Amino acid sequence: LMPDSETLDPSERVRLMKDGLVNCSEFLLAGILGVFMIPILLRGLGAQAYGLWIGAMAVGVMAQIFDIGLDFSVTREVAADSGRERKGAAGFVRAAANAELLFAAAGAALIAALGLPLSRGFHLSEEHQRVAPLIFACAGIGYFADRMMSLAAAVLTGLRRFDVVNKIGITGAVLRALGLLAVLTAGGGLPQVAAWQAAITLAPALAALCAMGRIEPRYRFRLAAPSWDVLRPHLSTSFTAAGALAIGGVYWQMPQLLLGLVGGTAWIAQYHIAQKFPMAVMAITGRAGGA
Repeated sequence: LMPDSETLDPSERVRLMKDGLVNCSEFLLAGILGVFMIPILLRGLGAQAYGLWIGAMAVGVMAQIFDIGLDFSVTREVAADSGRERKGAAGFVRAAANAELLFAAAGAALIAALGLPLSRGFHLSEEHQRVAPLIFACAGIGYFADRMMSLAAAVLTGLRRFDVVNKIGITGAVLRALGLLAVLTAGGGLPQVAAWQAAITLAPALAALCAMGRIEPRYRFRLAAPSWDVLRPHLSTSFTAAGALAIGGVYWQMPQLLLGLVGGTAWIAQYHIAQKFPMAVMAITGRAGGA
């Protein structure tokens, strides 16, 4: 529970307001850029190709069933240890990072594997059917990068380094938009757009992992087998949180896939455009509450 506002000194109130503004700045800018890019991408790719790309990313969102929800526990443990020796938290962060790596890789492989059977039901042209497996593979890479970014962001949030998280996120959002504009201007098509999306999602994740280790060396990522004995006490809470997010992801993304199977990927594009603004608002308000 949050303490009563009367017990907070002025400096703490200012810090909370500042953290709240910084924490939602990334989502605010990303939402604006996302809305701005829709007509550009739709015109540059065409409705069918754009819908195929959105459909592949929708599968990536639904792959949250492979997320065991350790982000919340990581943030809590790091924040709780912020004023003490962090040996216990460091061991948990290392175990969580390696477990996240394992499950993220499994989710990415599933997304890539689903590309061929799903795309066959999307009523695609021969050209788009040919590139569909590549598009789903890029979506898998994006999912993997998102999961690792989320883990690093959870550690940085526990350290109250909202500034680092949002600088990385804002830089990635700007580079994503500029890169997509460059690709379309140069005459690139859906494969090039999907490849840039995957690359520019992977780069911020690597940057966040490096920043995490630099700010607090005890949390530096080291490849190892996950220690389930360390993770087990946190799994009950983590599974509950992950389940809620997975249900939300399926709820919002499943209609897109069903529309694609019924009417083709052009229908996915129409639904996604109508959904974009309310989803952006929800993301901003949700992030603001996380400060």
